[in-house]
Parts: sequence; C-alpha cells; structure tokens
Amino acid sequence: MLHIALITHLAIAAGLSAAAPQSVKPLARTAADTAKTTVPVTSPEAAAPAPTSKALPSGNQAGAKSKQDSLEAKVYRISARPFDNQEMKSFLAAFDMKDVGKPDSNAVNRVYRDKGGAVLAYEPDISEVGFVNGKVPVLGPDDFIPDSLIRTKTDPMIRKLLKDRADRYVFANYEATYIQSRIGKDAKEIGPAVPAFYIGRYIRKIDERIVLGDAFQIRLGYGKGGGIQAFSFRDPVLAQAGTVTVPTRETIIDSLSRWTKSRTRTKRLTYPFHADKPRVLALKPLRVVESYVEVQEKDGLFIKPSVTVLAQATLEAPTRKQSEPVPPDPVILHFHFPCRSGAGLCWPDHGGDIPATASAPAAPRPALRVAPGNRPDQIKRPIPPSAAPAPR
Repeated sequence: MLHIALITHLAIAAGLSAAAPQSVKPLARTAADTAKTTVPVTSPEAAAPAPTSKALPSGNQAGAKSKQDSLEAKVYRISARPFDNQEMKSFLAAFDMKDVGKPDSNAVNRVYRDKGGAVLAYEPDISEVGFVNGKVPVLGPDDFIPDSLIRTKTDPMIRKLLKDRADRYVFANYEATYIQSRIGKDAKEIGPAVPAFYIGRYIRKIDERIVLGDAFQIRLGYGKGGGIQAFSFRDPVLAQAGTVTVPTRETIIDSLSRWTKSRTRTKRLTYPFHADKPRVLALKPLRVVESYVEVQEKDGLFIKPSVTVLAQATLEAPTRKQSEPVPPDPVILHFHFPCRSGAGLCWPDHGGDIPATASAPAAPRPALRVAPGNRPDQIKRPIPPSAAPAPR
C-alpha cells in the first residue's frame, strides 16, 4: 500500500513565476503521516549565486551603463486561440493515442479518450491543450536524477511535441511529486519519500521580456522511462495594440539603490495579504527583470511591458492571537514598474500599506487529476500562483 505525499516545488525563475508570496526557506518536515519538503529550484536565474549588494549598483554605476531613463515597448492584446482540428490530430499522434473515437464536446472543452486511459483535451477559453495518462508508472531508481538535470529530460520532449514553437518558451522551474510506502509487518511505518514524477515548467518570452501570469505556459511531467504523464500547453493569440513608455531596468536599479540608502523613506509598511495586516520589518530588493504583466481592461486582456522587482519581505512576529498564521520566514513579493491598476503590487514609495492593486492573491485554477486507482494521484497545479502570477 502506498502512502502518498505530494510535494510541489514552486519558485521564481528569473524571478518569474507568478504566484502568491513564497517562503524563502524550505518548509519544515511534519510529523504526520505525510511529509512535505521543498527543494531549491533550478533556473537560469535561480542557478546563479545568491544576490548580494553588488546586484544593485550605485547610481553612478547604473548611469554609466545607460543614460536612457525610459523606452517605448509594445503592448499586446490576448485573445483565445480557436480550436484547430489538425493541431489536435498532431497531438494525438505525438502522444500515441490509439482507438480514439469522436471527442466529447461541451461548452467548456473538447475531450479525446483512448482505450488505454489517456485523455487529451482542449479548452478554448484559456487556449490550453491538456494531456493526462494515468497508466504511466512512477519513476524507478534508474530514473532518479539531480534536480538540476530535470530540464535536460524535459527540453527534448518539449522540442519533439512543439517543434519550432518551443523556441518561444524558456525554462522557468521544476516541480516534483513524491510518494512514501508504508513498511513493516503491520505497515505502520512510513518509508522515505522518493520521486514519483518530475515536472518541468516553461514560460513565454516576448521581445526579450518574460511574460508573467498564467496566460502562457508549458508544463510537462514524466514518469518511468521518460513516459509523459501530464502535459499542459497554453498559447493564446497575440495582437499588437500600440506602444507605451516604460522605465528602463537600469533606471529602476538606480532608484532602488537610492531608496535603500535613503534615511527619509518610510519605515512603517504593512503586509496586504493578511487579514491582520502585520508590519513589514524589512523589504530587501533581490532581482530586477524586464517583463510583461497581464492587465485586464474593459475591452479585453492585455500584456503590458514592465520592470519587475523581486523583493524579500520580513514580517513582524504576531504579538497577539491572529485570525490566521503569519509566515515565520521571509516571503518573496513581485513589484511592477510602472504601477498599474489591476497588475499586481506597486512599490511603497509613500509609506503606509504596500499598495496592492487587487485585494488578494489570485485563486488557483481547479486542478486536473488522474483518475485515482492503485497508484498515486498526480495533481496538476498552476504555477505561479507566478508564479504563480504576482500576488493579486
């Protein structure tokens, strides 16, 4: 009998996952029947040395590199990609789905099933192709690899499935699902956690900017022998919708350097994603990246250019009974420049609350599950919550 522990590893690639605030330190193991563990994420940025004060050069250094304070960048409108029968046929062939009848069609999606238990679906509203194969065995000892090598397995799989379209996406982070077996004569003891599935996540890059949010993504999970167990591909249609002026990355780095050294900046900030609004004792900029962020407007959904700052926030320990727990470890927050309504957090230039342009982090989409049986249930979780998207 298997005792299942699901461990999802979420992190910011290039600071780039859109998600609710994430803990900086690994979660502690629990003494219950399940054990949860987080693992450091491997990504182009996360694999680099930890940020130091050198990551934010002084004003003179930043000015020496670029005297340009702002630039013009494109704005894109996002719209749903229409159902493409030929494309779905190509995925059916790529996943080797046989004896597939007519798809089940409803107002939400179209679903193909084969006699082997594999499921392929297309959901037009979010332009997502999703695949799940509940018959893929879990990873065996010969399949275990270091976390840093997961992308070496998923990269060629993505290339084979998407061909030239794979060039639009860059590796963001990995996830892993672990299982634990009950051992002993009475099966009362729990064995060590071992990987069941490895998952690689990829996000879109447009005009050399990382696209935050959950409109674009690739997630691919595999099991024993490299068999694809789950796949999610979101790639909506883009149409240019003008240009806007945005600050340069160097300008933001220079401003943050001066903000960090300022003696007159506000020292009292509150954390907006907690009912009791605990104080932020320290806010430390870590990374600055050029990005696109999702902005919902009256006439549609857009991605607009921004400069995104990842900052580490240390929260005040509770002094009285709280309505909900306060994270004991520092959390990572995303701040976007320029500040836009409905597009995440704004930098606290004027004190008081950290200005949140939405009231709470975005709720995750419902999970797509493999039908439970005598094998572990694999849950597909959106990332991002960018990181999941930035906190909303």
